[in-house]
Amino acid sequence: MANEIQVWNRVMAAAMAIPGVKVERKEYLSMTLMHYCEVDVLKDIIDGHRPSDFIDKSVLEQLAKSVINKHLREVTAISAANGIAWRMVYGWYYTY
Repeated sequence: MANEIQVWNRVMAAAMAIPGVKVERKEYLSMTLMHYCEVDVLKDIIDGHRPSDFIDKSVLEQLAKSVINKHLREVTAISAANGIAWRMVYGWYYTY
């Protein structure tokens, strides 16, 4: 688990170094956790407390998997749409 956290931290640091990438932490946490905890607990989490102090680990793991899958579906759809648009512009049988 510790190795996974280190890998995740490196991935996030690399992503955040990309120009134009900005995460609105308060908004993201509010939208993601609003169905899993009460308002006062959500405020504590937004203020810097660890979500695992208030929300069961299994719930957090399930939530993380669903968020990752949602973003994966979105990126896949964007990639597919981009590929289709490219083919429409340059043709289905474009050769190099």
